[in-house]
Amino acid sequence: MQAQTMQAQTMQHKRCMATVNKSRSMMRTYLSDEGVPLSYSRKRRIAMNLLKEYIREKYSSNEEIQEKLLETLSVYFNQVDNILQKTESPIEKTMAIELLNLIKSDSELGEIGFVDLEPQKTIKLNNRNKYYVADFLITWKPTVSVNGVERKLIVECDGHDFHEKTKEQVKKGKLRDRKLFLEGYTVFHFTGSEIYEDVSGCAIEVLEMIRSWHLSWVHG
Repeated sequence: MQAQTMQAQTMQHKRCMATVNKSRSMMRTYLSDEGVPLSYSRKRRIAMNLLKEYIREKYSSNEEIQEKLLETLSVYFNQVDNILQKTESPIEKTMAIELLNLIKSDSELGEIGFVDLEPQKTIKLNNRNKYYVADFLITWKPTVSVNGVERKLIVECDGHDFHEKTKEQVKKGKLRDRKLFLEGYTVFHFTGSEIYEDVSGCAIEVLEMIRSWHLSWVHG
């Protein structure tokens, strides 16, 4: 009987997480749709109401599950609000939501380490009075605390209107990437077309980098 109860609880948890992940996917699609001529705050209110209706209809017979799911989504919306307020271009906002969704929904990440996502992160180059603002800084640390073990990945969204345009700017960008590499940063660049055409694929590349860090640490 106890085994059956645990199995039922596990199945219920999986269904709930599937609902949360589906809701996050719906949220990302709606908020990043430039074809919807509404402000972000208006989109957010509409999306939240739609998700509430979806959850209440799907779990109409269980108010406890409804409450837990709505609480989870409320936390998620607050995280989305915080991260989107700090991003600039449309492609950054699209990438931000996708990265956040992937980090929050991939249960394996919680097992391989701590992952932190920071948009518009100011980075000071060591031994230089120079500062650089990264579109996103992703920091990974292993679950087992080890002094000095930390990996950092910079993600740049290279849209036409917000980034390099001239040969001189491209040259400076390449030089900056090399300096960042020497100081321990990995730098990923994604073009605007890559993000618009396959933002999920871009985010998965980031996830694979995090997984490779974990494997390197385990077998290192």
